[in-house]
Amino acid sequence: MPTFRIASPEDADAHAVLVDYFTLRAAEFPGGGYSPTYPTAAAFQAPDGVFLLLEDEGAIVGCGGIRRVGMPDGETDVFEIKHVFLRPETRGRGWGRLLLDELERRARGFGAGALVLDTHHTLEAAGHLYRNSGFAEIPRYNDNPNASRWYRKELHQVNATVTMRSPQEGGRRAPAFLDGRFRPHVRVSGDDEYLGVIFLGATEGKLHPGEPAPIILQLIYDVDNYSKLEPGTEFDVLEGLRIVGRGVVT
Repeated sequence: MPTFRIASPEDADAHAVLVDYFTLRAAEFPGGGYSPTYPTAAAFQAPDGVFLLLEDEGAIVGCGGIRRVGMPDGETDVFEIKHVFLRPETRGRGWGRLLLDELERRARGFGAGALVLDTHHTLEAAGHLYRNSGFAEIPRYNDNPNASRWYRKELHQVNATVTMRSPQEGGRRAPAFLDGRFRPHVRVSGDDEYLGVIFLGATEGKLHPGEPAPIILQLIYDVDNYSKLEPGTEFDVLEGLRIVGRGVVT
């Protein structure tokens, strides 16, 4: 499993992977004319941003960053995702989602209320990843000449307590990790609708069978359904049609 390391985008190793990123984007950009802008260290310093390198077995295999960005309507708690890149030989392993989830986790830690990003419509795999991670297309919010689509994700969250079933009770055989990888459905008591969610948080970073644990529950789609998750609401946790746990909104 790859690891993350905070770096300045002006560090030599970070700059090297950014050169590879911009070179690849320029080669693939339709019609030519790609205009790279190398990031400065000042834009990616806590608590207004961070730049991460993704490493695997000592080698840098990708990068990405978040920075606080001013929006046209004056919002101040919006962070922009920038320079998300994986080396081509690493793609297809789910590391893009892992990187995106880590950037979101860091943004939440800085108090972000929403995430935005821009991309190009020819980057179909990237667009698919963003939409499947809860981003929705929005009007243009900047003047980036390399972008043709703009996305936003509201960082709503619900606090809950969850107890997972044991394998003997029909639950999971492995612990459920709370780093963005565990994406079950929840079914609110008395409601037949299944809501796709991400489980985040908790001290140890995973849920053990039979042990109630605090989590952050985040909807992937249909954010209007947050209205169904009021304090005191009980819900089942499902993988497929199998109930693997039970929870209550706190």
